[in-house]
Amino acid sequence: MSNNPLECTTHRNPSEVQALYPSDALLQNRVPQLDAICSAGPSPLLMSGALREILVNHFSDVRNLSSPKLRKVFSAGGYVEENSSGSPPYSPIFIDTLDRWKPTHSEDRPAILLKEGDWTFQTLGTQGLADTDLRTGTKSYIGLWAGSHVAFALATESALAKILATEVAKLLIWQASAIASSLQLLDFRVSKLGATARSRESVTSYVVPIDMGYIAAETWQVSEDAPRVKQIKFRLSSLLRDY
Repeated sequence: MSNNPLECTTHRNPSEVQALYPSDALLQNRVPQLDAICSAGPSPLLMSGALREILVNHFSDVRNLSSPKLRKVFSAGGYVEENSSGSPPYSPIFIDTLDRWKPTHSEDRPAILLKEGDWTFQTLGTQGLADTDLRTGTKSYIGLWAGSHVAFALATESALAKILATEVAKLLIWQASAIASSLQLLDFRVSKLGATARSRESVTSYVVPIDMGYIAAETWQVSEDAPRVKQIKFRLSSLLRDY
């Protein structure tokens, strides 16, 4: 199996690969199969979840990190879920979507927050019609989504926010082809690494945005409720008296 960060398949990793990532060795290590993307197609919410899992995978193993500074900061592992008691176990980094984030999650530790951007849709051909099954009448359509996401790298120090953002940007750039293949995208790319700014939610946090864009195909079929009439047979004598 390839080293794709995500795999949209029902096949398991080979035993020799699985041995490198035992299930109880890290806080979180491997991404579960993305059945929703395989069956339901692309959406902003599913893309947020997939990108989050890619980042969780990367930061859960210190051997993945390219920055020596980050290896030291995140030596204990990556993201840890909050427990039901209201006192979350703290890890060196918080990774989640902006919808689930609270300022208390990242007051004294780095964080990566994901936010979806606009999705614009364009049909291909005439009203998106790609094919018509003349036997059943089923029509197949296709269109393209042009979507975007922003990953915000937050830290209490400006330099650490820049290092963290660079790590995220290079991860997404280096794995762009694997991400596009696994998520069935036509294109995936990082478009911009933004400048450092102070976070509005905290006077002690700095934030660096990483902009990314992608193109996904949307396909669907429309079937008639009733079966099509296959053929019509009649005699001309039913219309003409002397035939």
